Amino acid sequence: MDSKEFRQIMTDLLVKKMGFKKKNNDYFIEKEDVIAVIQFQKSGYDNCTYYINYGFIFKEIAEKPIKVSNKHWDTNWRLNVKVNGKTLPSINIENCIDANFLIIFENEVKEEILPYLTVEGIKIKINNNPDLIYALPLKAQEFLGIFRR
Repeated sequence: MDSKEFRQIMTDLLVKKMGFKKKNNDYFIEKEDVIAVIQFQKSGYDNCTYYINYGFIFKEIAEKPIKVSNKHWDTNWRLNVKVNGKTLPSINIENCIDANFLIIFENEVKEEILPYLTVEGIKIKINNNPDLIYALPLKAQEFLGIFRR
């Protein structure tokens, strides 16, 4: 599978099936006070490996007009995907993109992103996963009222 084919499959899943919108290489879903964004980052080592980054933008503190590119995210985390019983920080599009992977990826999005599409939801996510706070910029920590210890 090549990069173009991979992006089309991800577009079909995220946009057509899950309700995301696409802008450039970013897929986003917008709610009242939060925008969630998913981005596939190609590895610098080869053309087949991708990292799945995701983040949230807090509309109340976002620079206007709001842009969904990753430099505007208030959180920046990586979605690890479970393939063949292993949790992977990246995916290889040549050997793991099949129907099973798409189901796993869709479930990861449903578990790690979609339940947290509010400011309060993101606070819960961080409280349940305290290591996530280390990737929060100070502006986001102040907005959420959650600080590193």
